[in-house]
Amino acid sequence: MSLEKMWAKRIRAFERGGLTRRAWCAREGLSVSTLDYWRRRLRDAPTALVPVVVSDAPTAAKAIEISVAGMQLRVSSAVDADWLCRVLRGLH
Repeated sequence: MSLEKMWAKRIRAFERGGLTRRAWCAREGLSVSTLDYWRRRLRDAPTALVPVVVSDAPTAAKAIEISVAGMQLRVSSAVDADWLCRVLRGLH
């Protein structure tokens, strides 16, 4: 597992854990500055783009389902594209 993937997993655990940075780092045996470094590094990393095909056919899906970092997001196919982009950036 690469360092980036390992730290992305750790950061997700921290963000879901409900502890302060200091308490989480003490429990994990890490320094707060190390956690902050990796949070910044991964937040500022370029995001890979994935091609999307949009169909106007009457059989097009009524909903869009997106999987990001182990989370799933399901929205109406009529969702505002700008809003969806902001949400996806926030998840990253």
